[in-house]
Amino acid sequence: MYKIWKNSKYDFRYIPSGITPTGEGTNPNAFFQTSEGDKYYKPDGDEKTFATFEFGTIDLPPQYPGDSPGIGLSQQIENNYYIDKKLDNEIVHITRVITNNFRSVNQDGVYIGNEVGDPKSWPAQKEHMYLHLYQPVNIVGYKDYEDLKDVLPKDPIMPAFVYYYCEEYDRLKDINAAWSLGIDVSTEILLFFVSGGASVIKDLRYLKYAVKIGKALRATAASNEAVLVLRGAEVGFEVITITVSMCFYAMNYIATTSNSEAAKQLANLFFWLTMLGAGATLYARTKATKAANKIASNPALYNAVPNEVKSLIDKLVGAEAAAITAIKGSLHSKYPKLYDKFIELSNIGGVDFQKIFLNEFSKANPDLFKKLNDYPVSIDNWKSLFNMAIKDRKDIDLLINQDQYEIIKKFYIEPPLRNILEPLEYTKRWSILNDPHIINGNATLFNAFKSDSSILKGWMRFQLDPELADAFKKMGSPTDVDKLIILSKRYGKASDYGYEMLRTCTVINKEGKSIIITAENKMKRLLEFPEATHNVDYYNNRRVELNPPDFYDGATASTYRVHETDSFINVELTYGGKAFPPTGRQNGDIFMQGGIYHNKTLDPLGITHKHRNLVLNPKFYPKFLGEYDLATKVEEGFLGSIAGHFNKISNPITGKDALNFVVIDYKYFDEMSIAMGQPSDYFKNFIDQFISLNFSHFNNKLIKLNYAN
Repeated sequence: MYKIWKNSKYDFRYIPSGITPTGEGTNPNAFFQTSEGDKYYKPDGDEKTFATFEFGTIDLPPQYPGDSPGIGLSQQIENNYYIDKKLDNEIVHITRVITNNFRSVNQDGVYIGNEVGDPKSWPAQKEHMYLHLYQPVNIVGYKDYEDLKDVLPKDPIMPAFVYYYCEEYDRLKDINAAWSLGIDVSTEILLFFVSGGASVIKDLRYLKYAVKIGKALRATAASNEAVLVLRGAEVGFEVITITVSMCFYAMNYIATTSNSEAAKQLANLFFWLTMLGAGATLYARTKATKAANKIASNPALYNAVPNEVKSLIDKLVGAEAAAITAIKGSLHSKYPKLYDKFIELSNIGGVDFQKIFLNEFSKANPDLFKKLNDYPVSIDNWKSLFNMAIKDRKDIDLLINQDQYEIIKKFYIEPPLRNILEPLEYTKRWSILNDPHIINGNATLFNAFKSDSSILKGWMRFQLDPELADAFKKMGSPTDVDKLIILSKRYGKASDYGYEMLRTCTVINKEGKSIIITAENKMKRLLEFPEATHNVDYYNNRRVELNPPDFYDGATASTYRVHETDSFINVELTYGGKAFPPTGRQNGDIFMQGGIYHNKTLDPLGITHKHRNLVLNPKFYPKFLGEYDLATKVEEGFLGSIAGHFNKISNPITGKDALNFVVIDYKYFDEMSIAMGQPSDYFKNFIDQFISLNFSHFNNKLIKLNYAN
């Protein structure tokens, strides 16, 4: 369809045999250059015609406050298009949604954090376009497509039906990119009617027939007919009307002057005004105002242009200044304290703080202005936050809450902490900063965050989880954050699966009853683990993952004991593979997948790091050790547990297969021996002798973990 369209009366560039093209190289009989087709270019209330679609992200140059070296704020404008699949005869309805984003950048302009505008202050703009299916639309692809220029077709014009037949925006974006020349908006582009321009300028010449201001540029006489009206955000706050006369005298001057620089700058100004008339967005508005400023700031250029054009330049340059003066009067009469602070806002390093303040709070209601007036230091707070490029400065409640103001500055001064908090959605960020431990300035906690920013990430992960947050908070107190820091540091990086295992759950005990295991109990158990000394992240992650409902001790319907869990992890690290809970007829505590013991069931046992202290009580050791007597079938204590594990190999219970391997973890045997006043290998040798005497026939079914240690 596109190829057919390019050779039809609907593409103004197609010149049939025998037809003499216009001076701009277009087909004078092209459908959309006739009175019949012209009606489809329906201007909106500002006399604009939607003939330009912009794709990609438009970056405006960053601003750097003079008293905040190294941090700047840049603006991005993003356009999205949404297509109504219901046709109105030949008309397709397309909605353009314009979103403003704000970014923090360093001194080199490199992105250091995204700042999404407050919806109340920076609402998305919507523009409704009703186009003929065959209507030509010029496509502007911004920097997103810079690397595609060499491999894509160099045609910036496409028919509107392409939008209608694209089902997904991503696909639409790809097609638009493929047809886009990728006009480089970072360079100055001369007005398309100046001879010798780039090929894209030639292709855009049809706008002189389709767009009202473009038609005015072809006018042969001056008149006061309005061809473009700029309002609101386009040029500050004043309404500016561009007339046929302004276009006529500008064209005449460009065609006759010998001042090439003045002609170039004036052509540049009207190019961007024409792009505005064709539906371009804020970038074109900004470029038009800057072009006017460039002429006005050069007396030689300004004095050279016609008076009719000077009046336009004066309006473009002076609109914002006039608006600010009017608003100052309103502030003085209604909010005198706010006014006194407002007039103190200065222009530092090219940053006009008064203008920025008004832009950021132009939509604030009277109640919010009253808050600022009642708390004048809020203006100082706003300026300080602006200098640090902190996006939350537009929250008036923050500006008048000194605790919140101080805490966000305190965290944002530390780049690692800022980089973590800044990308968060507003309510999430402040649910963290308003936590009593943080907002009240707990020095231990802040110093922990400052020394290791991963602790803040872990803290946030617990606090922002609706189910885990309450259990997490119960691990600490208003004055004691040590356990909270341990949980955040060790377990804040656990996998998503691990966090699911931390939630309150229900398991079934041996009697078939449902037992609830709470998130609070699971966190208490995590705090019982000794600090890992090697493979730290792996240990901490698996300690979280090896929890109910997937992993639990069937005998007790509870979590596995601390030393048992660490033995599971040690098996994984020593022999490879990963431990899974046994299912069906499988016996033991874990079923290995991968590694040396792939597809084998294992049942570990050992002692904890606490035994070295427990044996200091003379009564503890005999009870802990227990006894084993095959003849009397006495199986008690640690010795009885060893026997019970081997019984799972020789005599599994009904409904279970034989266990493949018994695992004895020798970790802490030496420490307990020393605590008893014995040589370090005392308990190790004792257990070896016990196994040799009673279970030597299972030597090939025994795994000795940490035996050499």
